[in-house]
Amino acid sequence: MIKLLENEALLFDKYLIIADIHFGDFFVYDIEILEHYKNEITSKIIKILEKEKKRKMIINGDLKESIGLPNKIIRKLLVDFLESILNYVEELIIIKGNHDGKIEEILSDLKHYGNFEIIKELILRNTIIYHGHRKVKDNSLLDVSTIITAHIHPAINFSPLRKNIKAWLLGHLNINIEDEIKDLNWIVLPAFSDYTYGLALNQLSDLELLSLIPIKGTVKLDKVTILLKDLTPVEEREIDVEGQN
Repeated sequence: MIKLLENEALLFDKYLIIADIHFGDFFVYDIEILEHYKNEITSKIIKILEKEKKRKMIINGDLKESIGLPNKIIRKLLVDFLESILNYVEELIIIKGNHDGKIEEILSDLKHYGNFEIIKELILRNTIIYHGHRKVKDNSLLDVSTIITAHIHPAINFSPLRKNIKAWLLGHLNINIEDEIKDLNWIVLPAFSDYTYGLALNQLSDLELLSLIPIKGTVKLDKVTILLKDLTPVEEREIDVEGQN
């Protein structure tokens, strides 16, 4: 069972899933400010885990902002942040995103924790979870009915004079596998970072929305629903576009 939460997170099976923390994304290197941010985001995550009574967690990509190796301050605080989470949860899975280069090197000091791993994607039951910066082949989705991604930082914009507001993207699509039409549900997590405002989905054409689907092959998109992060629906669009991704 998948349940969206009102705070950029969702529940799936025994896991709490978040994405796009982008630790270090506000380009401030004052140690006190960074320490405050680390404590703030740690507290936010643990409060959700406590409220939802979860002890397993998935970070679906872009744990950090720097694509390569961040500076020593960011590296130390990132390790401190994950130690706080690892001391609370029974299991932590980090799915690599496009900003997570050298993440294994950065987190090498945490190897003594036996309850976390770094992987490219995860399949649980009939659901595949991956960051979404790379496209998976359609024939790898034969036993999948739901895909959970992140990466595009879904948002909505009500006025050109206002900043984008974080949102959820829910899509329904069809793919052709071995001459059979397969239905898929697509869930895109909003960025967990408070400093990432994202892509205004309501300003995109149907074809632009289709191009965002992280599947390699012929894909048909027939419905999109956009929710605010508090799950208020703001747009539901019936679509009939098909293309080769």
